[in-house]
Amino acid sequence: MFLIQKVEELIVTYNDGRKSIGEFILTNFSTIQNYSIDEIAKKTRTSKASIVRFAKTLGYEGWKDLKRDLIREQKVNFDLDFNYPFQEGDDVQDIAKKLANVQTESIMDTFSHLDLETMMDCTDHILNAKKIIMFGVAPNTSIAQLFQRKMLSIGKVVEIADFREMGMNAKLMNENDFAIIISYSGNNAASEPVNIVSILNRNNVPILAITSGGDNYLRMHTDFVLTLCSRERLYTKIANFASEQSLLYVLNVLFACCFERNYEENDRFKQQSARELEQSRLKNYHKDKE
Repeated sequence: MFLIQKVEELIVTYNDGRKSIGEFILTNFSTIQNYSIDEIAKKTRTSKASIVRFAKTLGYEGWKDLKRDLIREQKVNFDLDFNYPFQEGDDVQDIAKKLANVQTESIMDTFSHLDLETMMDCTDHILNAKKIIMFGVAPNTSIAQLFQRKMLSIGKVVEIADFREMGMNAKLMNENDFAIIISYSGNNAASEPVNIVSILNRNNVPILAITSGGDNYLRMHTDFVLTLCSRERLYTKIANFASEQSLLYVLNVLFACCFERNYEENDRFKQQSARELEQSRLKNYHKDKE
């Protein structure tokens, strides 16, 4: 999780001066170097002491240290706006082109951060695990269902834990199983799905975290990490255009690696299953016509 995303978390967590200060930073992120602590205190109707407390909440000694890292993060060159890729007044062609650019760049960014050794290790775990369970919340679980279906097409069952039963599912897993946790922020240890990490760790369950870059709870408490394109903010955006595309790509690569391990057999199984299902469908269709 990057610093600007941590600022977003503070905004939704607190309802005091920290909220006002965080909102000011988000709104003025690209020009934050132009503001002194006195100016920010005045514009947010807070105080210098409040701004220092805000910085300390994020783990800094004071405002200067926080401002330094905000400027450093701000200088990362993003040619595309992943949060608001199109603007009011854009025509259909502009919108279509901008979204194509965002989604293409999301995949290339994900590829550039892909840990190939981790991908191979996780492929081993998936193929050898007695039980595989994916943990996440919507909309990530919708994308996980696509992976689940692909794996089923080669005879490998993958479960997706129900939101209300994540803890129960985690408690029933052991070292012979494999858990996949999907969380973009990966940082709220009190909320699903991150809160089941401690249960899985107690049961010695190998865990793959699919999460954003930077420091977060998941990265520190899981065995394997695959990094999503992390150019989106948590909340201040139109939609999850980049992160959803990134997650789909990661899971597609993971499936492809599993498929490749037993390529010919998987291909035969998939084609045979497809033929049998189609024959069954046609048989039922003609039966209904009679």
